[in-house]
Amino acid sequence: MEIKVEFSKLGPLVLKEPVTLELKHTILYGRSGVGKSLIIKAIVAGLTVYEDIRSFLLPGLYGLKRLLKASDFKVAVSKRTWKIARITASTARIVTEVDDERRMYKISVGDQSDLQLMLSDPGFAKKINDVFDLWYTNIEVYGGFFREYGGEWARVVNLPYSYRRIIAILYALEKSDIVFIEAFDAGLHMSTMKRLIDYISENYKDKVVVAELHHTPGIVFGLQRGWKAYVIEKERVTKLERYEDIKNTDVFFRELSEVSSF
Repeated sequence: MEIKVEFSKLGPLVLKEPVTLELKHTILYGRSGVGKSLIIKAIVAGLTVYEDIRSFLLPGLYGLKRLLKASDFKVAVSKRTWKIARITASTARIVTEVDDERRMYKISVGDQSDLQLMLSDPGFAKKINDVFDLWYTNIEVYGGFFREYGGEWARVVNLPYSYRRIIAILYALEKSDIVFIEAFDAGLHMSTMKRLIDYISENYKDKVVVAELHHTPGIVFGLQRGWKAYVIEKERVTKLERYEDIKNTDVFFRELSEVSSF
């Protein structure tokens, strides 16, 4: 499965030349406010037909509709599906169709009952424990509880934010064919981000995963695993073929200058 997106104008993005994005395992990279999340929202809108699903996945839809009317944004997908998820820094919104019945989940990474719901599936809980064991976290989960180093059990809502978010991301990948992850690098240590990209690359090869992020290490990790990457700027979108290409982007030089100013 692959998604193709074509546009030259979308909100603040007015490109000098039309661009085609080929989305499989894909990274959207750029500074804050440039339009990365807007592209994701426009794709989600283009993939959904029914208004209730679109409104569920995209709260505050009115402004987006206005922008889309003034754009030339087009979305093509090789397979029509309702198994789609959109993950923000705090929530995962998942829509599935099973036996012609639509189901919609809104899961908060900070809600005890939502985390408990995800981990109540024995198969998924085992997967999370296997992942945490693989990553040498010394964390074990069971139902709505977790423990470290074999110590006392605590409520799973008290897990560090990064682990709660990983649970939500992997749950969305288990339930969906297409997963959009905004602020992919939020709360993730560099080594954890690399492990997550590696794990997605190995275990979800048939899924469409679009990750929006703000820092270059994630791009390097993704390109090394064969992900596509696009640098989003207001007048152009640049495809990166190799991680060495990052050095030629304006966004990288801005990031480097900020670090070197300390």
